[in-house]
Amino acid sequence: MITAIELLRQDESGVYSEQDIVHAMIRFAKLHCKAQAYSICKNAKINEGGSYKNNEGILISNPSNINEQSVLSAYSLDNIK
Repeated sequence: MITAIELLRQDESGVYSEQDIVHAMIRFAKLHCKAQAYSICKNAKINEGGSYKNNEGILISNPSNINEQSVLSAYSLDNIK
């Protein structure tokens, strides 16, 4: 993944206007959002559903769902430099 400095240094002039910096910040954020989305898709875990009987003996179905912690930890904030 490209760092913020590497992204800015792609402009060899070394002179940055406010517009240049804003554009670079947006581009940098988009790069990391795409990387994060890919990482979540690759690393998210599914909690298997099941069923149980409630106090009245009625069978209750528990649907499968995505493991929240696997999504939250899929892309480390340490990747953003």
